[in-house]
Amino acid sequence: MDLLNFTTQLNKDYRSDCAEFNSDSPWFAHFTLMANEQPISFKIGNTRHHALRIIDWRHPMSKGFYDAQPGDYFDLDDYQTSRVKAERYAPIAGNILQHTMVVNNGRAIRQATIKTAQATHIVEADGQQFVLLSETSTRFGAVDGLPDIRALLTKEQYQLITTSNLQPVIIQGQAGSGKTTVALYRVSWLMYKDSEHIPVDPKKVLIVMFNKALQSYVANTLEPLGLESANLFTFHAWALEEVKNAYNGKIEIYIDKIDGANIASGIKKQIGILKAMDEFVQNQTDRLCQWVEQKLQPYNASDWVEQLRNSNQPIVQRLISLRIKALTERNKASGKEQDRLRQIHILFSKAVTRMTLYKEELLNFISSTELLKKHLPNVPEQDLDTLARYQKTLQNIDSSERRSGPYVAFEDLALILRLIQLKNGGLLDKIQDDTVNLYDHLVIDEAQDFGALEMTVLLASVRTRSGVTIVGDTNQKIIPDAAFMGWDMLAEQLGIEGAKVSNLEVSHRSTKPIMDLASSIINDPPSQGRTGVKPKLIITANQQDKIESLLTCLNDFVKDTPNAHICIVCRNLRDTSPLMEILKDKDVAAPIRIGHNKNFDFSAGITVTNLRQIKGLEFDAVILLDPSEENYPNDSQAKKYLYTAITRARDNLVMIGDSEPSSLLSSAIENSLLEVNNQLKVVPIEFTDEEDEPL
Repeated sequence: MDLLNFTTQLNKDYRSDCAEFNSDSPWFAHFTLMANEQPISFKIGNTRHHALRIIDWRHPMSKGFYDAQPGDYFDLDDYQTSRVKAERYAPIAGNILQHTMVVNNGRAIRQATIKTAQATHIVEADGQQFVLLSETSTRFGAVDGLPDIRALLTKEQYQLITTSNLQPVIIQGQAGSGKTTVALYRVSWLMYKDSEHIPVDPKKVLIVMFNKALQSYVANTLEPLGLESANLFTFHAWALEEVKNAYNGKIEIYIDKIDGANIASGIKKQIGILKAMDEFVQNQTDRLCQWVEQKLQPYNASDWVEQLRNSNQPIVQRLISLRIKALTERNKASGKEQDRLRQIHILFSKAVTRMTLYKEELLNFISSTELLKKHLPNVPEQDLDTLARYQKTLQNIDSSERRSGPYVAFEDLALILRLIQLKNGGLLDKIQDDTVNLYDHLVIDEAQDFGALEMTVLLASVRTRSGVTIVGDTNQKIIPDAAFMGWDMLAEQLGIEGAKVSNLEVSHRSTKPIMDLASSIINDPPSQGRTGVKPKLIITANQQDKIESLLTCLNDFVKDTPNAHICIVCRNLRDTSPLMEILKDKDVAAPIRIGHNKNFDFSAGITVTNLRQIKGLEFDAVILLDPSEENYPNDSQAKKYLYTAITRARDNLVMIGDSEPSSLLSSAIENSLLEVNNQLKVVPIEFTDEEDEPL
């Protein structure tokens, strides 16, 4: 195969297709199939164009690129149903000759990676011609731009993306293994109109991210996938919006401290709270039925009571149905019968109101100490008393004689939503309270940091349990009090035969030296990955030297890779602003900014942020400040913090501190996984008077 002539012809086709599409990127990959002794070329892009042999990356024919390797025999019939096969005129089958992924520069190919059965080659533009690079490990960042991520999907990732829409997808994946990419591209695949499944409407897709920074990062990727109209939220932002949609009253989040807040928050996140709420709603339903029966006694309405008790609808929707029925029959009746039905309608309207005072019910639920004691047997009774006092104090702020105040805590949103779901069977619009809303598909990213209550609320918001894609990594769990239910229990909770947890074990983000260091923190075996430089550990003698070392690293990074995004990671939020004050007056050859929540800039430059903010993000270089024992003690949670911070780095990682490093790094230091520059002075040895005596 003449690689240079092949690439030259491919470039001519690319330029021509750009003009035809009026686009700089009509396709991003190419493969050749030898069928009936004739080579057939297929280009893979975002949109199908039959005449130009461009196929949508979601079409089964694209599996010739994703599922097969050069040298393999590929038969399209293996991937299609008999109905689809019958619609074609001739079979498509043969040996795969080559795979190519391209990097464009405007409307021309800048670099092509060509894989044959024998080897992988990189061809790069050099002026008006192409040259063959001798080093096939050349990093894509060495050219202007990167390959379309769809060209980089592995066979394993693509198979998860194209999993049957009748099965949920649950992925436990190593840092940088492409979990979030798989989740988002799966939704894009489910939207594909030419597929054999009913396409998903992106407006009925809920994507839940761990924090606002990650939400902002992901938002920039949605439009190319056709997902710009999907519902992208953090959990608390989504929950607050849904609660306000359903609750007919004022509700606000209280952010100031109240005594007992930490104890209350921990109890509310325990898995036993779910069973307690189930029983609370059932007890409330029983009392309501008794109350309705008593109120209807003067109106000869035993049949209405029977319908109330025997209906299978959730209780509020049951009441709304009877309210509508009473109104309809009242409007048809006359005289005394109309008056009787009017009273029945009034009663059911009142019953709906009483059963939808969700914020007030929350206070009653939290104050039900005996009920909570039953379902939370491991919680000390004094802590349950603290919980009740805390909730009463919180909801009494700005309260009236008859109603609690407007305030709840962040963690109360999941509890209120669960009340709404138990009583209605879904999410509500207070203006149309007889309409229950459910999503067609749900994506949960960083699932390990969602508690059992939050996870249950999210799973109850989707129409079917098969319409779920959940990804995460327990090694990156940074919210210790969120009681994650575990992957096996999550699969069981989905309640679908065949639901299983898939694993993505190869990191495509970080270099092998970075991943080897990360693996040593969590006692995992060495990882696979691309080559790269060894991470560094710099231990300075004092604060001033630490800042000087930081500045040297920053300027070196900017000089070597001027378009890089460099992240300085502090352990705590309180450390970011003082550091920013120091750096803004220093001579650094790149813009410096603080990254926090939605105010996170992902362009080239330097971002100062804290550990909590970087979850799910990635950077060309990471500088981790103060990897000390104080910040990262030798315990299971600190291991996850340190692992998460390390695996944000794609190519370069430097740790800088002015005290002895955490003992979590001891193994890495002993095994030379870190290049160590220890500037601490050697402490002079001292002897006591006793040590002057003979032994």
